[in-house]
Amino acid sequence: MGKSGGSGPDVVGAAKQEGIENRDTARDTNYANRPDQYNPFGSLTWGTYSDVDPASGEKVTRWRQEQGLSDPMEGLLTDQLSNAQKQSYLQSGAMNRAGESMKDGADFGQFGEGNNLEFDPTQLRQRAEDAAYGRETSRLDPQFSQRSNDMEVKLRNQGLRPGDEAYDRAAGNFDRSRNDAYEQARMGAVGTGRQESQQAYISKWALRSFQTLCATRTFRNIWQNAVSI
Repeated sequence: MGKSGGSGPDVVGAAKQEGIENRDTARDTNYANRPDQYNPFGSLTWGTYSDVDPASGEKVTRWRQEQGLSDPMEGLLTDQLSNAQKQSYLQSGAMNRAGESMKDGADFGQFGEGNNLEFDPTQLRQRAEDAAYGRETSRLDPQFSQRSNDMEVKLRNQGLRPGDEAYDRAAGNFDRSRNDAYEQARMGAVGTGRQESQQAYISKWALRSFQTLCATRTFRNIWQNAVSI
């Protein structure tokens, strides 16, 4: 029988050695894949620090990436952030002013008188008719008062007194002419009042429309100025 040979190959030792070599390869690869980079805008660099693997308890090397800006870029970024902060303050102030301006609703009075726009055409026309009739009677009253006095003097100078046929006939004619004049004044006031009430209503409505337009534009401008900062 032949003699057996020596001991077999050291499999365990070979495996450990291979593990060490693989770890060294991985380490070298990590270093090779993490070059520091520099350009006009800044830099991207890598650093290492020692740490402990919580799973195995072994010391390991960890990588830390650091990014930096060049002096011009850092200054530009600082200015941009400062401007953004200032703009935020301005916009916040503008929004507060817009809210303060709009909290009480539209101030139509600042665009002219006309807040008491009436929507009852009957009342508006009646007041216009009364005003027109008043203008007419303000002229008729003194005229017929003077004519009445003149007639009275004339009839008495003729020796006529109330109850006399001639006196009563003259007085009746005078009363009818006066009534006719006032009736014509009243009828004329109806037409004049209708026209004036329509014009007044149209004018007030136009003013209110103008006020609404101005108020709307004012609110819109306040809001647009606030959100556009």
